[in-house]
Amino acid sequence: MGHEVTEANAPILRTYLDTIPDMYRKCWDRITATYTTDPVIVDFINDQRAEIYPDDLVDYFAVSCVDEITPEKFLEKIRLRAIWFSLPEDVNTSSDTPSLNCCFDFGLDSDFSDEILACRFTENRELVDISHES
Repeated sequence: MGHEVTEANAPILRTYLDTIPDMYRKCWDRITATYTTDPVIVDFINDQRAEIYPDDLVDYFAVSCVDEITPEKFLEKIRLRAIWFSLPEDVNTSSDTPSLNCCFDFGLDSDFSDEILACRFTENRELVDISHES
């Protein structure tokens, strides 16, 4: 398997594409269930509150002061920004067994912030990790 879509790995890609709504739901359910307890998601929210100019935050969230920007208000603004596919880090490109990972990137509008929550899936569509990236 090379770095392109081939006859060998096309079925995996099709399976991912067919299950995007379910995978999206897994991501969103995890984010909304753990946004106050998962250190990664808490950090994602707090970092943006600390790093973005306060007047910009107030305008973006349509509030009168930064203190009104609750974690729930962040959830209202977070959107799916990208879905991408990659070879696993340990992939053997000469192997006959195709493999492909998938990642869903969530964040505020890209014009406003480059910070994302990256939700990673295995080829079995198991959500294995959420990380805060920029």
